[in-house]
Amino acid sequence: MRFSTIALCASLAATPSLAQQTAPDLVQLAQGAGMFRTLLTAAEAAGLVDTLRGTTELTILAPTDDAFAALPEGALEGLLADPKALGDVLKAHVVAGRVDAAALLTGGKAETLGGAVWKVRIEDGRVRIGDASAVRTDLIARNGLVHAIDRVLLPAAETPAPASAEDTGDAEVYDAGRARLVAEERKAATQVIAAVLDAGGPAAELAEAADEASTLLVHSPATARRLRDAAQAARSGGGDSAALEREVERALGDLRFEPYVEAELPLGWPRTAPVGEVVLKAYPRYRMAKTGMAQRGGTTTPFFALFNHIKRNEIAMTAPVQMDYTEGNERQASMAFLYAYPTQGDSGQDARDDRVDVVDIAPSMAISIGGRGYEMAQTTAALRARLEAWLAAHADTYEAAGPLRTMGYNSPMVPANRRFFEVEMPVRPVAAATATTDSKTSQAAGAR
Repeated sequence: MRFSTIALCASLAATPSLAQQTAPDLVQLAQGAGMFRTLLTAAEAAGLVDTLRGTTELTILAPTDDAFAALPEGALEGLLADPKALGDVLKAHVVAGRVDAAALLTGGKAETLGGAVWKVRIEDGRVRIGDASAVRTDLIARNGLVHAIDRVLLPAAETPAPASAEDTGDAEVYDAGRARLVAEERKAATQVIAAVLDAGGPAAELAEAADEASTLLVHSPATARRLRDAAQAARSGGGDSAALEREVERALGDLRFEPYVEAELPLGWPRTAPVGEVVLKAYPRYRMAKTGMAQRGGTTTPFFALFNHIKRNEIAMTAPVQMDYTEGNERQASMAFLYAYPTQGDSGQDARDDRVDVVDIAPSMAISIGGRGYEMAQTTAALRARLEAWLAAHADTYEAAGPLRTMGYNSPMVPANRRFFEVEMPVRPVAAATATTDSKTSQAAGAR
C-alpha cells in the first residue's frame, strides 16, 4: 500500500494541472499580456522563440516594454544587431523549471540559464529581483511562468573569481545590492549627526553622535574612522567644539554628497563609488574611443579630437570620461570617451583622424574611490595612496593589473561643490595572475 501511495503522488506530480493544460505557451502569454512586445522582438532576433514555445518548462523574468525603453540610447538597437550578445542578455532572464515568486523568495536567488545569479528579496513591500522590481508575478503558461519586471537585468562582468569567499575577506564586489546597503548606512549616520548639529548641542553631545554614527557605517570604514578620531580628539583636548564641528561637517558633506552624472552610463556600468571609500568594482566588456595626451595644450586638444570623432560617427556622449596614467602614475597618458554599448560602431583607427583609436576593453576589475571637487594632482595623489593601502591590506588576494586612471563625470561648467570623479586602479585576483604566469612558463618550456 505504501508503494502505491508513493507511485500515485509521483504520477500526480508529473501531471500538469488543469490551469497549466489550458494556459497558453510562454510566447502566447507574452503576446496576450500586451507589455512584452520588445521582449518578443528580442527573442525572435536571438532565435529563442522556438525554445519559448517548447515543452521544457521555463520561468521568464520578463522586462516590460518600458524596461527596454529605459536602456541607454542606442543600446537596444545594438543588441538586436548582435544576436550572440542579445542571447546572453536574454538568457540572464530565464530560470530552468517552473519557479513561482514564493520559491524565489524562499531560495533568496534566481539562478539563470545564462549563469547570472540575481538576489531575490522583499524591499519596500515589493519583490526585488537583482536591480529590478517585479510588476506582476506568477503569470501561468502551459510550459512555465512569467514574472514581469521593470528593468532589463544585465549579466555581471565576466571577471575571474577567487577560490573562495575566505580568500577575499571583506573585499566584496560593489554590486547594486551592496551599493544600496552603503547608501542606507550613510543616510542613517547622516540623520544622527545632523540632529545634533542642527540643534547646536555641546561638544560632548556631538562627540557622542559622531561615535554613534560611526557604528552605523559598517561598510564605510574610512568615514567611520574619521568620526571616531574626531570624537576622541575632542575628548582628549578638553572638548574643542570648533575643531570637532569642522571635522564632523566635512564628514557629513561626504555622507550627503550625491554624484552628479551628466550623461548616460555605458551598458552594464557599475555604480559610482562612495566619496572617501575604496570599493571593488566589476566592469563589463566595453568599447571606447581613445587618444593620447598632447605634449602641450592640456586636455583641450584630445577632448576635441574625441568629440569630433563621436560627432562624425553619431555616437552619443556618455559618462564618465576615462583618463589613463603612465605606468609609473606620473602623468596622464590618454583620454577616452566610452561608447554606450560594446557593439556600437566599429573598432580600429579612425579613418579621418589617426590620433583616435576605438578599442575594446575586456571584462575586468578595479578598486575605486570617489572624490569631490576638481581632479587636482594633490587630491588624486592622496586618493591613490588610499588605493595602494587597500592593495597592501589585500595583497594575498589581489594585485595591481594596470596603471592608475580617473573617471570624470562632469563637464567644466559644473561648479566645484557638485563635481564628482573616481580614482581607480585595475586589479586581478592573485590566483588568476599566478595561473597566467604558470601557463606562459609551461608553454615556453614546451616550445624548448
